[in-house]
Amino acid sequence: MNVEHARDESALKRNSKHVYVAAAVLLLQLGLLTFTIPLGDLIGTRSFFYIDNPYHLYQIELGRAFIEKGRLIGYDPFFGGGNIGGMMFNVSARLPVLISALLPASVSTRTIYAAYVFCCALLAPLAIVAATFILRWSFWPTVLAASFALLYWWIGPFRWYHTAGMVSYVCACYLSVAYAVWTWDICTTTRTIKRCVQIALAGIAGGLCLWLHPLFGVLAPVMFLAFAAANYRRIHFKRLLSRAVPVGAIALVLNLPWVVVALGAGPILKEQVYQRQTGINVLLHPLFGLRGDSLASILHPIIFLVCLSGFFVLNATRRRELLPLILAATAFLIFSAFGGASETLASLQPNRFMPAGFLMLTLGAGLTAGTFVEHLFTRYSIAPRWISVSLVFGLLFALPVRELMREISPKDLGHHGKVPPEMTNLPPDVDWLRSWIASNTTNEGRLLFETSLARIHGGGHVAGYLALATQREFIGAAYPYMLADVSFWDHFGFDKKLNELSVERFRQGIELENVGWIVAHSNDLVRLIAKAPEIKLIAQRGPIRVFVVGRALSYIQSGKGKVVSRGIDRVTVTGASGTSLVLRYRWVPGLHAFPAAKLEAEEVSPDFPRMIRVLDPPPEFTLSLGHG
Repeated sequence: MNVEHARDESALKRNSKHVYVAAAVLLLQLGLLTFTIPLGDLIGTRSFFYIDNPYHLYQIELGRAFIEKGRLIGYDPFFGGGNIGGMMFNVSARLPVLISALLPASVSTRTIYAAYVFCCALLAPLAIVAATFILRWSFWPTVLAASFALLYWWIGPFRWYHTAGMVSYVCACYLSVAYAVWTWDICTTTRTIKRCVQIALAGIAGGLCLWLHPLFGVLAPVMFLAFAAANYRRIHFKRLLSRAVPVGAIALVLNLPWVVVALGAGPILKEQVYQRQTGINVLLHPLFGLRGDSLASILHPIIFLVCLSGFFVLNATRRRELLPLILAATAFLIFSAFGGASETLASLQPNRFMPAGFLMLTLGAGLTAGTFVEHLFTRYSIAPRWISVSLVFGLLFALPVRELMREISPKDLGHHGKVPPEMTNLPPDVDWLRSWIASNTTNEGRLLFETSLARIHGGGHVAGYLALATQREFIGAAYPYMLADVSFWDHFGFDKKLNELSVERFRQGIELENVGWIVAHSNDLVRLIAKAPEIKLIAQRGPIRVFVVGRALSYIQSGKGKVVSRGIDRVTVTGASGTSLVLRYRWVPGLHAFPAAKLEAEEVSPDFPRMIRVLDPPPEFTLSLGHG
């Protein structure tokens, strides 16, 4: 009984120390975030306009509208000449759409997204403390691992990812560590009390994390397999499978709604080519380069060397704890450097797994350094031990903390992410475009908007914002590399390099897509436009040039009728007559007319998307992917 009491007391003491560490991490992260996302901005009028953030705001607004209609996808008339949009294309913002379904419609998308970004940032470092708790680490390894992981969120590639709009992915990386450790504990320990409840909870949590970001389904299993590989001699495989399979099955079932919809919708969007550089330099440059690109961090060589030293200074028990972390890190780092060589694997954007690998090394470095600090505490008296511990912390964290202070500074000192504050007023270029489009265009025609990899339009991908703010249609996608057959971005258009695109095909596309205005920034597009004298320059701001197309505008390819309004998942036509009407909107499977009319795909040109033919159209009808 005394032995059991001593164990309970020891566990309680360990638990309380983890609570203290978690509270400290939470307060520290909250305090640091107030420098970059002031709390007042969360309820104000400012928003996130940096890189991918405005695109995600558009995705959430689109997803909310579909959710209100009771479905996950719908017809989006604002891009691609009409296209399927919604949950399955919304890789990084599915969870906030799901959350929005639980909130009143009066809560703005801006507010939902701001709160989501803030909560993800607040939650991520706590996941590392949770992981150390499940691993039953003692106090100092927990403190060091949490310190490394918190610093890595701020002064590494995760910081750039977060401010660039990859909020869900960064949070998923941190949560996947705690989740993999938790599920490993559930699947391998012999305790049976409430085991079924834990399996169910793990399945539900895994399902929610897949809604957070689908790559969670790669991150967590790889970490889990690393633990299995490191402990294969001690695994009870029957027990492992009997618990792991139900966890995975529950998680998958919770994601079937969007998975089934995505599979049924077919290949609508072309593969993106981001984050797929290949070669040993993809690994060596961030490992040894203190600065230089978005994947660099001063922490990389520190945590790598400290973690590596663990193989030589830790005892056998500690090395067994270190091994799965090293295996998972190695798998992620190798894949990040060479995964892009496979066209199939490249769709996972392999480079983004590099910081996930270094995140595993932060735990290994914390275990190694924390064990060393524990050794100092057992070897020296009070004064020498604290002097020694101070020296350890100084050597490990002096330069990273200096880097952290630079990162939260509003001065342009060189930052990993966006210079604070993250939330801003509408950028002047975007405000000018919004005002010009609203005042000088009409709903009679579409805009050809040349998107920019360099985000010259106020620093972000703002086409989605402009479409919703002005209620104008755009012929291409809201993001580069998507819907290439009708999109334009830096030197590319209508699925060709602009210097290879003939003026005849350009004119044909302008006609078929009902383009009335062009917003261009690349010299290649401007030179192409110069070959069509009917297109005139009418406005300019810096590199942004706006042209008007000298042609009659109509959404009717053949037949009689007029498009009088459009919105999310609806296009309304009046004045229709005759036996057939062809609309200059993209035909997609599942589209319906209300009142009912037969719809067919009409190929006007093999180089451009098929249009919608309406047979025996009613005088007035609405197109929708839903049910009216």
